[in-house]
Amino acid sequence: MRTSPPLARLVLATVTVAAAMLPGATPLRAQVGACAPARTALVLAGGGSKGMTHIGLLQALDSLGIVPDLIVGTSMGAIIGALYASGESAAQVQAHLRQMPLDALIRNYEPIVSNSLGGLKPVLVWEQEPGHWVLQTGAVREAEVSAALSRLALRANLLARGDFDRLPIPFRAVATDLDDRSVVPLARGDLARALRASMSIPLLLRPVVIDGRALVDGGLSSNVPVGVARAMGADRVIVSTIASPKPDPAAFDDPLTVTTQLFEFLWVQDSVRPRAEDVVVAQPTAIYGMIDFRPEMMDSLVRVGRRTADAALARASCLNPIARTKARPASAAMVGRVRVTPADISGRDAAMRALQLVPRTPLDPVTVSEGLARLASHERYRGVWLHPSGDSARTDFDVTIDPAPRRTFGLGFAFDHTMSGRLWLAAVDRAILTRDLEGSALFTTGTWRTDLTVAARRQARVGERYYPVGGSLQLLTEDVRLWDGATELPHVDVDEANLIIGLRPLYEPGWTQELGVEYRAWQQRGAVTRGTAGVRYAVRYLEAGTGIPSVSIEAVGLRAWQRMAFDIAHLQRFGRIEVRPRIRAGYGHELPIHQTFTLGGLDGFAGLRLLEQRGDRELFGSLLLRWPLWRALNARVEPMVGVTGVGEFFGGPGALDGTLLVGVRVGVDLDTPLGPIRIEEGFNNQDRRQALIRVGLWF
Repeated sequence: MRTSPPLARLVLATVTVAAAMLPGATPLRAQVGACAPARTALVLAGGGSKGMTHIGLLQALDSLGIVPDLIVGTSMGAIIGALYASGESAAQVQAHLRQMPLDALIRNYEPIVSNSLGGLKPVLVWEQEPGHWVLQTGAVREAEVSAALSRLALRANLLARGDFDRLPIPFRAVATDLDDRSVVPLARGDLARALRASMSIPLLLRPVVIDGRALVDGGLSSNVPVGVARAMGADRVIVSTIASPKPDPAAFDDPLTVTTQLFEFLWVQDSVRPRAEDVVVAQPTAIYGMIDFRPEMMDSLVRVGRRTADAALARASCLNPIARTKARPASAAMVGRVRVTPADISGRDAAMRALQLVPRTPLDPVTVSEGLARLASHERYRGVWLHPSGDSARTDFDVTIDPAPRRTFGLGFAFDHTMSGRLWLAAVDRAILTRDLEGSALFTTGTWRTDLTVAARRQARVGERYYPVGGSLQLLTEDVRLWDGATELPHVDVDEANLIIGLRPLYEPGWTQELGVEYRAWQQRGAVTRGTAGVRYAVRYLEAGTGIPSVSIEAVGLRAWQRMAFDIAHLQRFGRIEVRPRIRAGYGHELPIHQTFTLGGLDGFAGLRLLEQRGDRELFGSLLLRWPLWRALNARVEPMVGVTGVGEFFGGPGALDGTLLVGVRVGVDLDTPLGPIRIEEGFNNQDRRQALIRVGLWF
């Protein structure tokens, strides 16, 4: 029997209503246009990593073909909103955020004085701001955050060209005026810098000064900026809110937890008074942390956001913006005028070389992005902002450079129970004599060695290229400890002066090379002073986020003696287990006693005291296995093998020539703000046993 048209319409209506009432149901596309079109704003709240749930809402909107007429966001909501406003899909936004090393940008307290100090880890660092000295926080490195945001928002920045209404969807980033705590919607200027202002969490990131106003995280004035959307003429809003947890007194002994809860307490969670046709997507994020940017956690939050958004949109009475599709503007293909502010800032030439913005040449966003990444490792800058403008034919750039503090001072220490303690003090001035000349001084002292190193370097132009040139002078006095098995012999006192001039790059991520001439003068006390000159070459590879090179090769050829060494160690992760294989080798000829190789280097060898076994040859290999036990406590097992001695390995006069040492260390380490604390026991095939108790990284 045929169903009558009225009955068919009734059945269809019943099915539609039932589908909308089902939890997690997706509304029919017919419902999207079931009411009169109205200016609709997408409002995304701030909330750190919890903001990844917004992407789930974007996925739901994409699936329905809904395009908002404008987007307003705070903090993480501003970052996600800006990418979506630039015409990217939800999938593209998620992919870009996953590629961004968000989990590496916020770390435990890790201050840094200068990359020129190599792997030295300071305990405290002071920086000279205009008129005063401040303690470096170390939790977030400004240059890394600024570069990451600039790269992430580069495409959108070039599309907007200084006016956020030019984006495919008009956009506003919400910040807070630190002076009066007023809401500041940002609509013009450098988009990445606007996002940086919107997410400037106090105590972690410095305020951003725009148009004379010091701006901080928008969550301090309006974390759910519905009011901004209404003021822009929005008749309807689709708002995604973030839930904060209630304080847990049991966790108040953890400073990071207290700080996180303080941030959430400071955010102004606006009371959303929805109208009948508004949609509120209340994301259930109270149980999640706001700074957990692990990729698997980000993906989980996106899934939570999608489920919540599907359910909320299914209950919506009206989903009908004025916009039908996103506009598809194109960025200009040519570089127009390029200006740099301040014009006389130190490091100006280096910044422009990295960005390769040359007037009247094709604009290559990939090259600009790579340049921004390189500048993140430069210590001269806190941020490099492009400020693009212009028209569809060309893009002008008013590059603004935020300089890093000119002077930095820091200190650190380490303790080893067989070598006692060591202390170091360092100072760096990034603009001595001339604006491009950096000077540094490093003083270390301990029971067995004291030295002072002063250095200077600058970027010298040779033709169209720049090279890091400089020199260093080191003065040291050392009591070289000597052993015969387990018996310590009288130590040898050595004084030395060492001058090096040539190519002297910083310890920057990637490959670096060092080449120069060297002069050394040394004396064993009571003996004749000797001097010699020659050349020095070194190559290193440093992985980003680490202070110790994973590849280090050094060759010194002097008239009186020659020395060549390499040290390779590569950290890999397999689930929760860290694996670090390491290989060391060294060869020397006529080496002074203080230049001889010690088996295992500054980590020594299992069963032996630190620096116990010396020789002019070394072969060493180890395999460290490390895995977490509880919070910052980790287990360690490191088997190792090595041989060293004087002359030939098998047949020379050294004490261990021809004898292969095999050993293992077993113990635990604890990650602390003072550096790692290691407690291990070592054994070897010579029936030797020796504990290793150490605080910090030995130097």
